[in-house]
Formats: sequence, structure tokens, C-alpha cells
Amino acid sequence: MRRAAALNSSGTTHPASRVSRCCPKPPIITQPTLSPDASKLAFALETNGIADISVVDLARHTKTRITFGPQYSGYPIWWPDGKSIVFGYGSSAVGDSLYRQRADGTGSKEKLLETPGIRVIPFSVSPDGRYIPYLRRDPKSNTNTDIWALPMYPDKSGDQKAVSGGGHEFLGRHARFLARRQMAGLCQR
Repeated sequence: MRRAAALNSSGTTHPASRVSRCCPKPPIITQPTLSPDASKLAFALETNGIADISVVDLARHTKTRITFGPQYSGYPIWWPDGKSIVFGYGSSAVGDSLYRQRADGTGSKEKLLETPGIRVIPFSVSPDGRYIPYLRRDPKSNTNTDIWALPMYPDKSGDQKAVSGGGHEFLGRHARFLARRQMAGLCQR
């Protein structure tokens, strides 16, 4: 049986566990999601604790990196037309912002929501593109995780204000869509 070993300057060998500590960890692919037409796959590629979003064109076998740090980009969600991706962004895997980026990597990312100190994870975009439902985890809240939605149009005051899904009108109108989306995700696993 062969074992990996490292030699120091005096020729002394070290066990393989020390070799693995000096070598970089391989990247980890997480959170894969298919485009609406199933022609592309978006995913987070994590290296040394920082993730960026990449898109693979399944027919052409090409990969395009669409985010470039410096913080963690994760939880990619396709826009209904397949031309852009919504994702969480922030320090490590605790994103406190939502952004949108073109799926072909062109242009700059667009900030949609920022909630300092509150974790937000997008999980869907409504079929008409009017809402982005997301999970919101506020460490100061007495609930564990709440469902909120970010409207993609301004309200009467001219602001885009996120609305809580906890028993409000949003969930009543969109519960069937959210349930279908969650079931589709469970069936794909």
C-alpha cells in the first residue's frame, strides 16, 4: 500500500494528514438550479469559504462565472425569462443582501435588498417577476425564520418595501404558487 508523505528539508517524512493541511481544499459545488427552459445550470462554487455563482450552458458545455466576490454569493434563483439570476450576498454564507445579475455575466450586479445583520435567502421569483419570496432570519426576532417577499415595483410612496409573509395578504394570494415551487424542489432532489 502506498501512502502520501511530505519530506522536510532534513528528509524526515510527515504523515498524509500534514500534506492535506498544506494543500488547498477542492472547490465545493452547492445549490444547483436549472434555468426555466432547462438549458442552463446555475450553482454556487465555494472555494476557501467564499462562493461565487457560475452558469453552465448544458448544450455547449461552457461555464461562465457571473459573480466575483469579494463576499459570499449563494442561493442562485432564475428570473422567469432565464436572462438573469437573483442571489444572496454577504459575509460568509450569511448573506444579508439580495442581488440580481445577468445570466451571461455581462453588466454589473444590481442590489435589490439590503438588511444588515439579517440573513436573507431567496427561494423563488413569481412567474410574472413581480415578487421575490425569500427566507428572512432576524436574530432579534422571536421567530426562527419568516417568509417575506420583495415586490419588484414601487408602492404608492415610490419605495420598494418588502412585505412579511407571516399570515398577510401576500401568502393568501401566492400560497398556491409557493407550495408548487416548494414541492417541485422536493421532487427534484
